This record gives sequence, C-alpha cells and structure tokens, in this order.
Amino acid sequence: MPNQRDVILERETNLKIQVFNQSDELFVPNGKEVHFFGDNFGEVLAFETIGYQHESEAFILSAIKWYADYLGFSKMKIYRNNPIL
Repeated sequence: MPNQRDVILERETNLKIQVFNQSDELFVPNGKEVHFFGDNFGEVLAFETIGYQHESEAFILSAIKWYADYLGFSKMKIYRNNPIL
C-alpha cells in the first residue's frame, strides 16, 4: 500500500475505507468490498471498504462525505460507478 493512501476510520463501528487517488495509482476493485468514486477538484478518487461487514451504503456515503468536508471540498460529486471508465 502506498504511503500516501488515506484511510477513513469510523471509530464506533470500525468501518474502514481506503482512498485511492487514481491519478497516482491503478485502482483494481476487490469484488468483496463496496466502492464509490469522487471527483476531487478534477482528480478521481476511489473509495473501497476494508473488511466490509454489511454496513449500509448510506453509512458508507456519510463517511465519504465527512472525508470530503475534511479535504475542504464539501461539494465533492460522489458516484457509484467509476467515471473514468
């Protein structure tokens, strides 16, 4: 795993989501995990759960929106499918 990859951690449920910057690395989705994608000022980010435990998609999206706010990009567009494919 590259040193620069962020991981979103929701402490109460231990939900983990790794963040891939598709400008810097090839994203190959793990079929057992849940994926979303976001447009971060023109850079497409891939979000993939780590150890998916059937958390709701709404809960996962909430964590991704928190991350977007953390980056200072509260209007990040979030997609279900990879927009660069």
